[in-house]
Amino acid sequence: MVKIRARSQRQAGAIILVCSFLAGFGIGSVIYNASTDQGEVLFTIAYSSEKEGWMAEIKPFFDEWCSARFPGLRIKANFFPVGSRESIIAILNGQYTPCIWSPAASTWIPMLNYYWAQQPAHAGQAITTENVTAVYSPIVIAMWDSISSNYNITSIQDVYDLTLTTPSPIKLAHTDPRLSNSGFCTIIMEVAAAAGKNSSDLTLEDLSDASIKAWVKQFESVAVQYGKSTGYLIQSMLQAGPSGITTAFLYENLVIESAAEAQAQWADRIMAIYPAEGCVHSDHPFCLLDHAPWMTPTLLNISRCFMNEFLNETKILELATHHGFRVYDGTVPLPPDTFNLENGVLYNISSIPQMYVPVDPGFITRVADFWLISRPVY
Repeated sequence: MVKIRARSQRQAGAIILVCSFLAGFGIGSVIYNASTDQGEVLFTIAYSSEKEGWMAEIKPFFDEWCSARFPGLRIKANFFPVGSRESIIAILNGQYTPCIWSPAASTWIPMLNYYWAQQPAHAGQAITTENVTAVYSPIVIAMWDSISSNYNITSIQDVYDLTLTTPSPIKLAHTDPRLSNSGFCTIIMEVAAAAGKNSSDLTLEDLSDASIKAWVKQFESVAVQYGKSTGYLIQSMLQAGPSGITTAFLYENLVIESAAEAQAQWADRIMAIYPAEGCVHSDHPFCLLDHAPWMTPTLLNISRCFMNEFLNETKILELATHHGFRVYDGTVPLPPDTFNLENGVLYNISSIPQMYVPVDPGFITRVADFWLISRPVY
């Protein structure tokens, strides 16, 4: 278990980033009802959709654990998936009142805190100050094996080169960078590849560079879909098969979770390509909304026990690995029957470079705008 501490430069950029993500958007369509039967304690977790398989599997274990850990309480657990950006807006507007919020990456934490603190009723107070992360998943290029093996794709540059052929075999998809963590990180990875830089060194000037702009515009020219949630994007890829979306930027765990269905339905595999340029890792924090007005001493206690006790249990972390997540706890090995080429992924990724969110806040604030002028208009 890793405590999330301040990342001053990156978080400063992330605070400004939320302006471009949130401005002009409405509330998501998921309905959340905070009522319970008399005498019940409602404990809720709002989590990013790519964790749905893992969270659904651990919920019965949590129910049993609660009965033993809190024998005098009737606890009703409500775990529900929602996009990272959607959940921020819903929390700010009071549509959701979760005890724990788990976005796709810790860069979203200062975004929620910043906008929460701007509301007059909260007088500059952050809504969450206690956070832990247990699992992570790299963002990879997901491609049907029949295509990736035919063209020997190993990098983002290789994909770019195929966009130049006529007709191109690439039909690209990623999530909307204004709405989703993986889409935002995809644009960072594209710009880094175009610039030939480590992503952490990207600056606002890179977004004005004519050659980089032309490169990204060409890369995005073969896009056929921009989803609002990574978890739902993989379903679109599976539904259409190899003749539909050929190439998508997804979390590694979704490649693993889709392996059996892809093989059964299309007799083809979706392969995770770990680009030579590097992957951004999403660390999936669990954030206690300790300063939310709906929190009670009982809910705070349950939440802290969930974060610091339940998530530490070996069984729970092992279940995460079976859903394709890598864990920070070095004592929990990855299962070879999950992390293997048959499921489209590598077991050991220690040699794959890691990309980081750029520290330049100027770059961060303009990523979504840069994508909007680079994407195709249909």
